[in-house]
Amino acid sequence: MPEFNFDNIDLFYYHSTDFDITRIYSILKYGILSSNQIKEKNISYYHRNYINASCKEDYVSVSHFPRTFWQYYRLQNELYDNSSNKITFVLNGRINAEDKKFYNNKYKYTNERHVKDGILLNDIIGILIREVDCNKSIDKILVFKEHSDFEGLIKRYFDIIDFFKEVHNYKINIDSLYCLSGKLIKAKVYNEDYKVILEEINEFMKRAIESAYKNILNIDNPTLKNILMLYSNNIPIYVMTKYDIKPIDKENELINSEKEKFEQSYPKRKYIYVSDEEYKKKKKNTQILIKHAVLEDQMRTSDQNIYLDGYQGPLTLDGNKIMQKILNDN
Repeated sequence: MPEFNFDNIDLFYYHSTDFDITRIYSILKYGILSSNQIKEKNISYYHRNYINASCKEDYVSVSHFPRTFWQYYRLQNELYDNSSNKITFVLNGRINAEDKKFYNNKYKYTNERHVKDGILLNDIIGILIREVDCNKSIDKILVFKEHSDFEGLIKRYFDIIDFFKEVHNYKINIDSLYCLSGKLIKAKVYNEDYKVILEEINEFMKRAIESAYKNILNIDNPTLKNILMLYSNNIPIYVMTKYDIKPIDKENELINSEKEKFEQSYPKRKYIYVSDEEYKKKKKNTQILIKHAVLEDQMRTSDQNIYLDGYQGPLTLDGNKIMQKILNDN
């Protein structure tokens, strides 16, 4: 597997999904499939979005997020920004991702591509989660979005119940869920407010799922990290900040700022400021001093392309190359 970090972020595609246990389980077992492929292969517990907003039935959507510097330390990292409360799958760059063909006027995602039929499991080369989500407990990561498609929503609830029974041999008492589902459908039929009922169902599901994983994992407070590791199927899991990515077992080594990243990567030194007056004095001396004066000035200029004026910090890559020329002359 190629080493994964933000420096070669352009080499990969990505597919993100909300934290849906059954969907994540199916992706890590079968790959990321189009709706038609799911039906053709008769795969259980596999949920697409409630509507196929970005793709038709025979395509799946992937994204590409270039990484760009701006305004010194600040970084525009769309991958991080778009992975909030989501699981992001890192996809091999060799997949055949075509320019998007559908809903171009309605959905203005310029970084979106479409893949016919889906992505094979072998082309999923990593799983990404944000550091703020990594150790969240069940009640913080499970979000059942409000939606008018009650039949699809209720089916999803009962699919999760069946999933635990068939995959983990864990049975959840569903008497309360039957009762609440009936109230939800009644509220829809009579055009009544259903939000309170929906909240009650969501709380029931959170408690049931948390209890299931406490039993399955034999731990008191199961987190997103614990659950992903249970299903990862040997696919590497990475944790990311806005500036750095590390394997999940090294999350405590994450760099939290661009300044910290450069300080880890490059040696520190103070600038040797070369004023015009000093340069004129050096020009009267040997040629080697002239050369060094010019290089010092280039190095300072190079570093200040990223760092604030007067910053006494690490050199940029170009600055280090110039510094090496000076050292080679001595």
